[in-house]
Amino acid sequence: LEQTSETAIARDIRRLEQQLEQMPPDDTNPRRAKARDTVLDNLETSKARLENLRKARENHELVHLEIDLYWAVTGGANLGEADPVQFAIDTIHEAPQRVRQFHVKDRHLGGDMADLGTGTIAFDRIFAAHAVEEYIVENDTPDVTPLQTADKCMAIMTDKRIRHLPVLEEGHLAGIISIGDVVKTIMNEQRVMINHLEDYIHG
Repeated sequence: LEQTSETAIARDIRRLEQQLEQMPPDDTNPRRAKARDTVLDNLETSKARLENLRKARENHELVHLEIDLYWAVTGGANLGEADPVQFAIDTIHEAPQRVRQFHVKDRHLGGDMADLGTGTIAFDRIFAAHAVEEYIVENDTPDVTPLQTADKCMAIMTDKRIRHLPVLEEGHLAGIISIGDVVKTIMNEQRVMINHLEDYIHG
């Protein structure tokens, strides 16, 4: 990936240098002079990017990696590994630079993405094997919609006769959801649905 980036930037530099050669430095036409200045600025920026990329590659302290846990485990499964989670852990430990971020996505047994905690990836094993500074949670193909999530919150509030719900992250309070937040989300989602239906009817 680094080599690809370097190649692309080097190609841009050559292109900009060729453009610059075709622009007379003493051209007094305001528009052409401004165009030449723009090319010069872009050339300097590209050269600086290339230099920074090369320095970063040479100094591992300036570079860190983010590992997508779904794809790391899926890679092990696709290769026929007996323990795809261990394959992911080995991949993390063998990475050329320090892994400081986990892209946390869960996986159904068949290979499809799953909502976090409903799949089969043993995150506890991965987290115990390697500590990171940041967790980025995502599901490219969520099983639930924001409206379903809001409906669930509303059901809990109605059943328990409460107006607020805590949001916990790793056992610590990260925020509070009010019944007003839930109602607003439901109304927004319903408004989007109505707009789609109106577009379909009038389309």
